[in-house]
Amino acid sequence: MVFQNNLLMAAGSIKEVFQDLGGCYFDGGDYYVRTSDYSGLSNSKVGTLSFWFRQASSVDDSGTARYPFQNYGGSIFLYMGSSNRMRIGIYGASSYIWDVTTSTDSFKSTAGWAHFIASWDLGNTVGHVYVNGVSDSATVSTSPVDQTINYTRGKWGWGASSTPSGPITGDMAQFYFNPAEYVDLSVAANLKKFYDGGPVDLGSDGSTPTGTSPIFFINRTATEAVTAFDTNDGTGGNMTRTGTLAASSNIPYPGRVA
Repeated sequence: MVFQNNLLMAAGSIKEVFQDLGGCYFDGGDYYVRTSDYSGLSNSKVGTLSFWFRQASSVDDSGTARYPFQNYGGSIFLYMGSSNRMRIGIYGASSYIWDVTTSTDSFKSTAGWAHFIASWDLGNTVGHVYVNGVSDSATVSTSPVDQTINYTRGKWGWGASSTPSGPITGDMAQFYFNPAEYVDLSVAANLKKFYDGGPVDLGSDGSTPTGTSPIFFINRTATEAVTAFDTNDGTGGNMTRTGTLAASSNIPYPGRVA
C-alpha cells in the first residue's frame, strides 16, 4: 500500500500527542534474533522504518560495523560505521537497489537522542531519509531502482545482524518497521505522524500513522519495564533476546527535558 500526498494530510491537521518514551540500552552484548520470517511478511517494493537512537560515547568515531537492524543476507539493513552516520541499504538480486547514508556526526553521542525515519517506493524510484525532522540523504551511493525487495530471507536481527554480529552499543526506542507501506515524508503532515519535535504516540500497535499495524513495532513507555522490548506489538511475532537490557533515560520533547 502506498500513502501519497492527499491521504494523510487531513489526519496531519490533528495535533499530535507526544509520548513519554522509555528506551532500552544495548551494551554490545544485547540483541534480538528471529530465526524465521515475521508472520504475514511478503516481498514488496515499499517500506517505512522509524526509530529513536542514541549512540554511546564509547563507540563514537568507531570503524567497527554495527547493525541496529538487518535481515539475513542484508536485503535490508541499518548500519553504523565511522563518522557516526546511519546507513540504510537495500540489496537486490546482485547489487544495491537503494543505499543512503546520513551526514557526518548525525548520530554522535553528543547529539543525544536522534530520530531516524526512512520510507521508500522502489516501483516509483523514490526514497526519503529524515533525521530529527530534517531531510538527510547526505550520501546517495545508489538511487532507488525499480525492483522487488526480497524481505523473506528467513532470519532477522535487531540490535545486531541476523547471524548475529556487529552488535550496537547505545539506546533504541520506538522501533517501527512496515515493509508493506510507503509514506511520502516530503509532505510535512505525513512526517509529523512519526516525528513532531519529539516522540509521537504511534498507538498501542503502531497503527496510528497509517491506520495499519506494522509487521514489527517495539515500544516501551517511560513507566513500563524493560521487558516490554521482548514483545512485538506489531503483527509479525516476537524475537528472542540475548543479554540483559537496561532502561534508558527518557526522550525529551517540547515542554519536558530528559
